[in-house]
Amino acid sequence: MSNNGKPLTRADIDAADDQILQTHYVEGWRGQVTLRGLNGDGLFEFERVIGLTKGDNAKENEEDGRLKLIARCLTDPSGNRLYTDSPADLAALGKKSGKVLQQLYGACMDINGYTKKDMEELTAPNPFARTSDSGSGSA
Repeated sequence: MSNNGKPLTRADIDAADDQILQTHYVEGWRGQVTLRGLNGDGLFEFERVIGLTKGDNAKENEEDGRLKLIARCLTDPSGNRLYTDSPADLAALGKKSGKVLQQLYGACMDINGYTKKDMEELTAPNPFARTSDSGSGSA
C-alpha cells in the first residue's frame, strides 16, 4: 500500500477543487473547445439516462449515448454547458463532423474515466428485458 500524502478528513475532501476542465483544439472547427469532467451526480445521472434507453436498438442507444456524453461535457471556458440533452440540441450536435465528434467522444470518455467496454455495457440491450412476445410461462 502506497502512502502518498496525509489521511484526508471529510473537510479536506469537501474542500478539494477536483473539477476537471480541459481545453482541446478541434482542427475541423479551427478552434478550441472546453470539456468538463462530470461530477459524481452528473456521471451517475448520465449512466441512469443511458441505462433507461437500453433495448433492442443497441446501435441507436450507443449513438445517443455518445452525443449525450459530448453534450454534457462540452462547455464554455467557465464550465457552463453549451448543449443540453434536448432532442433539438442533440440533433444539432449530431449534424457536426463525425471525425470531430469521434475526437470529442474519446476525450470525454478519457476525462470521465470511461473505457470503450464501459460504454458498450451501458448501451447494450438488456438481456432480461421483457418483450411483448414473451411466452406466458405456462407449460
